[in-house]
Order: sequence, then C-alpha cells, then structure tokens
Amino acid sequence: MKATKIFAAFLLFLFLTSVNYAQKAPANLRAAILVKVLAFEKGYKPNGSILVIGDNELAAQLEASGKFSKVDKGSGAPSGSYDAVYCDDAGLVGAVTSYTKSKKVPSLTGVLNLVEKGITVGIGIDGGKPKILMNLSSSQAEGLDWNPAIFNIVTKI
Repeated sequence: MKATKIFAAFLLFLFLTSVNYAQKAPANLRAAILVKVLAFEKGYKPNGSILVIGDNELAAQLEASGKFSKVDKGSGAPSGSYDAVYCDDAGLVGAVTSYTKSKKVPSLTGVLNLVEKGITVGIGIDGGKPKILMNLSSSQAEGLDWNPAIFNIVTKI
C-alpha cells in the first residue's frame, strides 16, 4: 500500500514537471528571435556587440546573421564592453546581471527558467511553440526602454 502511494506520487511529480517543461529552441530560431527582440529596445545600437556565454552554436548563428559588429564567446563572468549579454549558464546569472545592470545593457537567455532568476529576456519553446519571457524588474534595473509593441508578444513576469 505504501509503495503504491509512493509510486502514484512519483507519477504525479513526473506529470507535473513534464507539463511545465520548457525546451530550448534551436539556435537558428533563437538567433532570429533575439535579433528581432533587441530591435524593440530603444537604446540598443543596431549592429551592436554581444557576448554569448555557454552556447557556441548560437554564437555561430549570430555571427552568420551579420547583424552584430562583434560576437564573442565566453565561459565566465563578462568583462569588456558589450551592447548585450546572452547567458545559458545558471551559475553565472549573478555575474551577468551585475554586469548588465551596471552597463545598462540587456541580458538574454535560451533557458526560460533563468528569467525568473534575473535574466531579462528568455527565448524558448513551450508547448511546441516559441515563447519569449520578459522579467520586467530586471529590465527596469538594466535601464532598458522598450517599444511598447514588444509587450504584445512577450509573456511578462
């Protein structure tokens, strides 16, 4: 009887976590959406520079797009000067957001749950469809000024 209850609880846990599970979008899709999202930020310079932490495939897609003056790949805390920082490493969220808040540049990720941890924009797949999350308090802390039209296509948290 006790084993049955434990098994039922385990199945319920699996069901609930699978329902809320958001997937990482393919790099080419994330790159295309990222470029479009940045265009809505009024202070972002077209053809700006971006640091990509933890996702070499995305960095390659962004380089190939020709939409950035510089695409750097990183594996640690940001340093130098960038117009945006993309991070998929949960262990570096604090360092990334500290940098983006001090430099007043957007932080982005392909891991949707990192938006709840302080990254401003997350791009992923949820329920088989592309999803863009925006952390409004992080956005404000980074001093970002969005074209209001962006709020029609993002999910705000």
